[in-house]
Amino acid sequence: MLNPSDAQAHNARTQGRFAMIRFALLLLVCSYAYAGETARIDGVIVTTGMTTSEVLSRAGEPSAREDVQNKYGAVLGQRWEYHGKRMVTLWVRAGKVERIDEE
Repeated sequence: MLNPSDAQAHNARTQGRFAMIRFALLLLVCSYAYAGETARIDGVIVTTGMTTSEVLSRAGEPSAREDVQNKYGAVLGQRWEYHGKRMVTLWVRAGKVERIDEE
């Protein structure tokens, strides 16, 4: 049987381990969320919310542009692709980067 001081020490170690696990999981979730909001294109950082003119001045012209349409043919935005070490796809709507995908 543990004496009270040993039990307290054990509880403190257990709580510390759980705190570290929670912190590590939080960092993992935050890094995943952050990764989807930024991309590096040829050494230049592009983020969601940037205007198309900012992207063009930083990263240059995309390798490909394609209109994104709804089922009736109305243009909802554009998909810009940058081909380099990785393919980066920017989803542009109303003149701003709305989403970034990397492959």
